[in-house]
Amino acid sequence: MRFLEFMKEYFKHHWIRLLVSTLYVASICILYNIINDGFAYRVSYSNGLFIGGATIFLFGLLTIVNYFGGFDIFSFMFNNKRVDGHRETLFDYSERKKMERKDSAFVFIDYLVIGTIGMIVSTIIYLTIA
Repeated sequence: MRFLEFMKEYFKHHWIRLLVSTLYVASICILYNIINDGFAYRVSYSNGLFIGGATIFLFGLLTIVNYFGGFDIFSFMFNNKRVDGHRETLFDYSERKKMERKDSAFVFIDYLVIGTIGMIVSTIIYLTIA
């Protein structure tokens, strides 16, 4: 019962990100079918879902890299001077960003789940063709 309560609370707070991810995958699938005139073929739906699912999954992986500070060095290069006139060090900058990221822990799970579901559905559609 605790799992269901956890899932209900999770969807309550993350429904926008899940909806946007799902709409992204669906729109990529529709766009792929429009470009290839493939609404009559199941393989086109499979390809479109795989492309959409893979791109949102890879976006989730980039979000993981960002969450663990992989892009801090690049954002530090564009960091402006502080109010007091001197620039903070890279260590101080990365520590400050780490503290800011604690509020948004596990934001990448939504992208990984929707991307995985899209790729699994794509694989199921592809396997039912033969």
